[in-house]
Amino acid sequence: MVIIRKRNKSVIFLGFGDSNRDFNKIGYDIWTCNDWYTFYPDLGPDLIFQLHELTDDVIKRLNKQGRFLNWQEKYKQYKDRIYTKKDFDYCRAIKKFGTEFFRSTFSYMFYEAINMLYSEIVLIGADLLGDIEYRTQIHGMLRNIRVARNYGIKVIAPNEKIWRYYIEIYKENCSKDFVYGFSKKG
Repeated sequence: MVIIRKRNKSVIFLGFGDSNRDFNKIGYDIWTCNDWYTFYPDLGPDLIFQLHELTDDVIKRLNKQGRFLNWQEKYKQYKDRIYTKKDFDYCRAIKKFGTEFFRSTFSYMFYEAINMLYSEIVLIGADLLGDIEYRTQIHGMLRNIRVARNYGIKVIAPNEKIWRYYIEIYKENCSKDFVYGFSKKG
């Protein structure tokens, strides 16, 4: 079981998108996910969220994309910092926030940051703009941001304005037989 150590009042949630790649780590705890070392080879994060099932088929598919190479070596090195589904208290979380809160790995980060009473969350590299998987997570991300702010946490999300714009486009297009970039007709 991972022990989450809070060293600072602020935490960076570090994604793999292109935005804000140059950032100041001083004064922040750094939380990231999955195969962070592919994107940030020199980073020693404070916490790594790995919520995906790492079957042989999944690893083979990701290896073809240049991801999760040498993952076992890295995971051994950081084993006490890897947060998995075993570290997550579903019953407590669902009672507190409901099932709609949990839509992506970032949701779990928000949950833990709220529980640990961080005063600030900064999203870096959380673009959610490229792939349909990420675009469909925008609703959840905005919900997580709203909940964190309701708890008095300052959330800095450089792409929030763009995400809100996408939400408006989705709303408009949904009334025109169009959902998340796919026609309902196929």
